[in-house]
Amino acid sequence: MKKNLLIIILFFLWINNSNSQNTPDKAHKNIVTKTIHSDILNEDRQVFVYIPNGTSDKQYPVIYLLDGKRSKVFNELIKFSNTNPHIIVGITNNGNRTRDMTPVKISSRPGSGGANQFLNFISTELKPFINKNYNTSSKNILIGASNSGLFTIYAMLTQPDAFSDYISLSPTIGYCSDFITQKVSQLKAKECLNNKSLYILYGLRNEMTEVTKYVPEFTTLLKNQFPYLRIYSEGLQGKDHVPVEGFVGGLNFVYENK
Repeated sequence: MKKNLLIIILFFLWINNSNSQNTPDKAHKNIVTKTIHSDILNEDRQVFVYIPNGTSDKQYPVIYLLDGKRSKVFNELIKFSNTNPHIIVGITNNGNRTRDMTPVKISSRPGSGGANQFLNFISTELKPFINKNYNTSSKNILIGASNSGLFTIYAMLTQPDAFSDYISLSPTIGYCSDFITQKVSQLKAKECLNNKSLYILYGLRNEMTEVTKYVPEFTTLLKNQFPYLRIYSEGLQGKDHVPVEGFVGGLNFVYENK
């Protein structure tokens, strides 16, 4: 219990440190801030949009970054985009991270259980907005870490057509493992994940059992159920809860052998 509390504190410190810096739009000239009103969430939601080279005359694949206000992570993705151009969309939380990222009510997480509405916001309001206003290709990559890594898994199992690839760092599957297992069994059309990519990376230092205890079994289940889903999953010794190298490492995996 003490270990898990320490990990949670460290993760929130990581988020707060990132958020205390300049927001992404102030850190790079090619990033603009957009505010989208969501009828589904009944609120305005701010997003940061990076356009390669500041232009929009070419079709680009899109990275959707959850917890998108973190400038350090955004900058790492921009470095990747310098050699492999992408539009990057950073989605902010409005102080509702627990609500948005958790698919079920969790007794230890007040306000949890709103992932379905948040996913619908992304797929039916945000993505159409991005596709309408920018020259996007059909490739969409969803990236999340910790609870937003759980959301990334949930999105893949709930709306598999919404994204082509998924990067999930330290997904907290243990908060609702039975629910996630059920979602796997409910995907009747096994081919819906064919040729998609799922990259999972997590740290083993200060072990968080909601991740380390459940991810290996979940990965095995996916491999058995979806043989044509490309999966990479690894726990790293000596690394904290969210290994930051996983953001770009996941993108390299997505494009490996493609």
